[in-house]
Amino acid sequence: MSKNSILPVVGRLLASLAIVSLLLVSPTSSSAQNGKVATFTFKGKDVVFTFPVEVCGVSYNVTETVNFVDHITDDLSTPNPIDHFTHTENGRVTLVPINPSLPTYSGRVTFWIGGNSNPNTDGVTATLNLNLDGSDGSTLSVHETFHLTIVDGNLVRSFDKITCNQ
Repeated sequence: MSKNSILPVVGRLLASLAIVSLLLVSPTSSSAQNGKVATFTFKGKDVVFTFPVEVCGVSYNVTETVNFVDHITDDLSTPNPIDHFTHTENGRVTLVPINPSLPTYSGRVTFWIGGNSNPNTDGVTATLNLNLDGSDGSTLSVHETFHLTIVDGNLVRSFDKITCNQ
């Protein structure tokens, strides 16, 4: 992952997988032809990052209020606990700089992560978009795309690309 990674994608992935794992045993899960399919919707979830997050070279304390939807498909004929998942969230975000001489930014956040797994290959892709207004009248627009592919236990492809427009 890039040194300037905006939001810790791996941390979000682990959080998403934890939610998905808990939700797979929920009574609202439905059976599909060869497995389980479940979709869960959450509204107004507050998220506070308990550590500074670097955004475009500046460290911020980050808080969000987001809505999110998780979708899980588990083909019970494979040994994988989850064969396909997506997590989509959008809402409001505030970035308060560690350095108080810099502007605070607030605005819209959209985050998506999805993955597929089979006995030999696992893949995960995530995107993050921030469209923010600064307390000093400036704007900040950020896009991040993260991907990794693992084949037979070996990382064969990964990237983390970030674009910052100030």
